[in-house]
Amino acid sequence: MRVTPFLLVLFFVSIISRQDLQAAFEFKGHGSNYMAGGSGGIASADVSFSLFNNPAKLSLPNRAGIELFYRNYFGLSDWNQISLANQFHFYGIPLGLGISRYGNKIYAETEIRLGMAYHPGQNVHLGLTLNLYHLAIENYGNATGFGLDLAAYYELTPAVSMAFVVSNINEPRLGQSRERVPVLLAAGLSYKVLSEAQLSFDIVKEEQHPFDYRFGIRYYLKPWLSVISGFRDAVNTLSSGFSLGESDWQLGYAFLYHAALGGSHSLSVAYAF
Repeated sequence: MRVTPFLLVLFFVSIISRQDLQAAFEFKGHGSNYMAGGSGGIASADVSFSLFNNPAKLSLPNRAGIELFYRNYFGLSDWNQISLANQFHFYGIPLGLGISRYGNKIYAETEIRLGMAYHPGQNVHLGLTLNLYHLAIENYGNATGFGLDLAAYYELTPAVSMAFVVSNINEPRLGQSRERVPVLLAAGLSYKVLSEAQLSFDIVKEEQHPFDYRFGIRYYLKPWLSVISGFRDAVNTLSSGFSLGESDWQLGYAFLYHAALGGSHSLSVAYAF
């Protein structure tokens, strides 16, 4: 099945005609490493785009820096996601500030996020983000809402880590129409196999959707090069990609394949100060 402009119009109509906007601000994930690993890995040691994927990991050892992520959806020229995130420390407090935009000129979701993390000790890391949501639909106006996310990351052993993320715990609503933004719960487990590979398993539950099981593996060919692959059960997608970096720069690429919709490409670039 090929995605055509006609199907895209039907998608917009289905959103507008619904009594709520539950499709708005679904948890899409950010960063090519995340996408390549089956759209999961919240418990992995990877700190890229922690602000969006698991803010508790902002307090893991990492350098301040800036990250850019771009994703095209199934070959549609104007249907994209772009995210920009900055991780830094302020008086010793790990902080993150980022913005993400998804959609096109007809339908656009914009999210601005401010996050912080706290490391109380004993391998426990806690995270919090404040989110501003802005939804714009051509000829139907705009709506704004505020969300609150809570997260945790726990290193059970040097090889095993666990994590959870609760997104929009305050059950935010958009604009005067009071449309709901979905509440999401994600739990993850990561296991390091020797020093060459890392396995990840996530369970994600979003409102009005069944449980989604996500699997990923990352294999380190060199200290500066790793290959990543994954599978997402709910939508039957396969993904793969790579990450390479040396010194201050890091580059990532991911390809996601859906049997009906085709492929999606994404690219990440990061620079550490």
